[in-house]
Amino acid sequence: MLAGSMPPPRRQDDSYIQHAIKLIAASAEENRSFRNEWHESERRRSLREEANHELVRKEMLAIRQALIEVQDRSVRSERDIQGLKEQLAEERRLQSSIVDDLSRFRAEFEDHVAESSNSRIPVSQSVCVLVVDDSEPLRYTIGQLLRSHGMRADLAGSVLDAEDIIGSGIVDVAVIDLHLDGDDGMVLVRWIQAHHPRIGVLILTGRISQDEANEARARGVRVVKKPFSSQGLVTAILEARR
Repeated sequence: MLAGSMPPPRRQDDSYIQHAIKLIAASAEENRSFRNEWHESERRRSLREEANHELVRKEMLAIRQALIEVQDRSVRSERDIQGLKEQLAEERRLQSSIVDDLSRFRAEFEDHVAESSNSRIPVSQSVCVLVVDDSEPLRYTIGQLLRSHGMRADLAGSVLDAEDIIGSGIVDVAVIDLHLDGDDGMVLVRWIQAHHPRIGVLILTGRISQDEANEARARGVRVVKKPFSSQGLVTAILEARR
């Protein structure tokens, strides 16, 4: 071998280099495959998280809507309770008014019986009055009051009973409680004016709506509000006679 010349490459070194290159290439391929699998795993995890978040969001919306509905029902329940309390208070007021009317009617009736028969109203002797009221004590007391003035008084506790009495007898004036138990007194007013226009009508009530007052006025029907005096009721009946 000449001085200064390089030894020829050995085939063994080339084999090592090629093997190393193959190892590096295989490692690179393995890394790429690992990265691809990792990215795919992350993508799937992200999709699962989004799906879970959407599910949680829908559940939260459902819960929020349920809470709103519960609150609405609670508010409606409170309003219903308040309405019932007001209705109960009104019923108690009316009952108290009826008791006061009965007491006053009894006192006036006893005073009237004690008076001379000359104190009766002569023109009332031929008047036939139908008293329609769902309060038995009140309609009985009114009937006694009217009879003490020489009137004939028939008593009815419902619209159906009143129609039967009108259909089978003579009635000059009908005194009708506007708010009957289970019935509407205004229905009876309309029926009388449509089928028996000769009968005078008088509405007796403790409360009346604006629509009811307007209809009564349009029909020419006088409204006597509770509480009322016995003399005022007798006078109104005589004025309502046709």
